[in-house]
Amino acid sequence: MNSGLAKFLAAGSRGERVAIFTSGGPVAVAMQRALQLSPESTLQVSGCRGTLSWSEFLYAAERFTLSGFNSHGHISDPAMLTYR
Repeated sequence: MNSGLAKFLAAGSRGERVAIFTSGGPVAVAMQRALQLSPESTLQVSGCRGTLSWSEFLYAAERFTLSGFNSHGHISDPAMLTYR
């Protein structure tokens, strides 16, 4: 997963917006890289994400940061929100 993220970041263009739909594992890897987390901290943080949530990352050249995590404002029915 880390090598795929590295390839994606290397191919990115300035000012480009990209949506990637994936499971929680790749999101956890991206979050680990953006926040420079240990494997243990990554597991703790990624375990509290909500289903159907989205995360946002900002990237440019050597910069890769987390902008938003576990957002679920698009879910109008609270009964639909669950946690893993």
